[in-house]
Amino acid sequence: SLKARGGAGRGEVKRSLHNWPLFLQRLRGETATAELIWNGTSRRELLSAIEEELGRLREAEHELGADRVTWNDDEFSIQYPSLVGEIKVGAYYLRLILAEDFDVNSLTGANRFIGQLYHAFLTEEDNLVKAQCLAAMSKVYRAKPAQPFDMATLASLVQALAAHAPAA
Repeated sequence: SLKARGGAGRGEVKRSLHNWPLFLQRLRGETATAELIWNGTSRRELLSAIEEELGRLREAEHELGADRVTWNDDEFSIQYPSLVGEIKVGAYYLRLILAEDFDVNSLTGANRFIGQLYHAFLTEEDNLVKAQCLAAMSKVYRAKPAQPFDMATLASLVQALAAHAPAA
């Protein structure tokens, strides 16, 4: 049941069924937000993955019998080749965070996101990604300056920013 799997209770499931028309409308549309990139290409990638999964399920039902096969949704995942070049830290795509018109105040969990950016900066080997992480940290921190940083972290960030700053 949904409740046993950490999902919604009965009333929440019933309400969510009324959202199917909106969900399907959004599925047909296109969007590019800091949290979601959805377009014709990603839609085709989703459709292809679902068709492949259904094919495997039907094949297993044919070989073993429909009553002996169950679908394990925990093992199902979709790869979106069209998003391979997008740099994502936590729940956010950096390209869209760094866009001039992005409203940092729309971020949920800025503390956590700054921590994720900092971790990505420390562990990433690609200098372009490091620079984007620093730029995103700077943008978020300017808009939400109350984010906690100890002095050692701030000192290392300042040094990193200085090292990655464009020559004047």
